[in-house]
Amino acid sequence: MLNRKIRATVIAFNIIFVAVLIILSPLAMYLFSMPHYFSLYEQHQVTQSISEQDLTKITGNLINFFRNREEIIPFEPEGPAPAFTDNEISHLEDVRVLTNRLLIIFYSSLGLFVLSSILLVSKKIALFFKSMGLVFVGSAGLVGAILVLLYLFSQNFWVFFEQFHQVFFPQGNYMFPADSLLITLFPLGFFHQFFLKMVMTSGIILAIVLLLGFLFLYANKLQLRKQDGRNQ
Repeated sequence: MLNRKIRATVIAFNIIFVAVLIILSPLAMYLFSMPHYFSLYEQHQVTQSISEQDLTKITGNLINFFRNREEIIPFEPEGPAPAFTDNEISHLEDVRVLTNRLLIIFYSSLGLFVLSSILLVSKKIALFFKSMGLVFVGSAGLVGAILVLLYLFSQNFWVFFEQFHQVFFPQGNYMFPADSLLITLFPLGFFHQFFLKMVMTSGIILAIVLLLGFLFLYANKLQLRKQDGRNQ
């Protein structure tokens, strides 16, 4: 059985692990989802510039590229948009490095959360309920604050988008002509909607996690009442 200080430390780390899972779950859900891409393509008239057949080929290649299954194929679609240039492919490779790292963090956090939760298991079931309740409520509060900040920072999305690229792509290879294939596929509005959907999905997961936290804390109270009843 863990002593109080070690248990508090494990709870604190678990709060961080769950917070990471809440924030990065939408990326793991949407990055490889063809229907998600096509939904955003239709919203931003990409389907008017590139045929559905070409979009399916290009997007399928991109999804496999981000899954590390194949490299970018310089496929040239029908219409005004050219094939990916070397600079666009270079930027996509940088994006893949970033998404791979984020997914490693996501799955590592998932594994560490499971292991840490096992450590919190106690002979006193009420103590386990309380620990998990604190983890879920604490992580929901942490993520809630982060999502509010992200939403506020993104009110001027162009500035937010530019600063994001300056931080994560300091090499500066992310500016392309308006008629390039990368910009045709992914206009600024595409990323804005993608970002908002990720924030909204994280918000939904946050609400579920918060509810679980309250349920665990309520279960802790019920268990303590049962124990008090037995001791009387």
